Amino acid sequence: MENLTRTAAVTSGAGTMDNAVLHYTLCIISIFVCIFGCVKNMYIIWLLRYRMAKTPFRTYIVNLAVADLGTVAFLAMALVVHSSHFPSFVILYAVSHTMCMASLCFLVTVSVDRCMLVLFPCWYRYRQANCLSSKLSFLIWTLAGLLCSMEVSFYMVYGVPLNHTFGAVFIMNFWILPSLLAICTAVLLIGLGCRYREHPPGIQTFVVILMLVFFLVLGSPCIVMNSLEAYRDSLLAFEFSHVFFSANSSIKPIFYALLGKQWQCHLAEPRIIELQRVFQDEGNATDGRVPMGVNLTAEETYSAQAA
Repeated sequence: MENLTRTAAVTSGAGTMDNAVLHYTLCIISIFVCIFGCVKNMYIIWLLRYRMAKTPFRTYIVNLAVADLGTVAFLAMALVVHSSHFPSFVILYAVSHTMCMASLCFLVTVSVDRCMLVLFPCWYRYRQANCLSSKLSFLIWTLAGLLCSMEVSFYMVYGVPLNHTFGAVFIMNFWILPSLLAICTAVLLIGLGCRYREHPPGIQTFVVILMLVFFLVLGSPCIVMNSLEAYRDSLLAFEFSHVFFSANSSIKPIFYALLGKQWQCHLAEPRIIELQRVFQDEGNATDGRVPMGVNLTAEETYSAQAA
């Protein structure tokens, strides 16, 4: 996947019918997953950004949802135009992978935040800074924007192949960031095992663990395939990386909903109450049906009372 030109030649020149069927089947699956991810992430952004009070953890989650939305949106557009207009495909594909890098950076940030809570709970509750989340988010978006603009400008203005500049994104997406996520996962699991009775984890910590486990379990084969030179430009690695990254950017809202419902899918509550149950401050949990800090409409208030 590092060499986009040779990979596109592989996909467009699939010599056998089996390769063509595999190619279009995986493309269609990726596009439908991307559409699902766009809808779900836009809904999460709207609820967290405009219907709930701002907290440091919610700031990270909103930016994570924005990065996931950009990943699936640009990936879907790239898959739609890849057979008809190659320059547009290359640009959209580069933007999609840069957004994916931003998403992984925010996931690392959220994971480190949870590690600090698990390892140093007292220090975390009294020393966390509200402005730090905004500054870190701005830094991540700035770095991603500079890297993406450099790649696209070199390709459009100077005609430099993206594989000469895409290596930085490739290394971040497949080597550095997954390694950091694996370390954070191990730290969280070990810390929870040692401190579970003393400091029981909240729903937010379980959400982060689910996201990390999903990424590592399903992403490990994709990472290995794209890291090996023999498979890096193969059709299989190219297409399965699309399916994985689209699924990874689309599955998070499902985790929020399941944990918000407390794994009881038959509960009929407004979605904003479910999200508030997930993203409320772990030290300020309430026992009522409607948590603190939620602005409900008349229909949502009626539904909450009926539930």
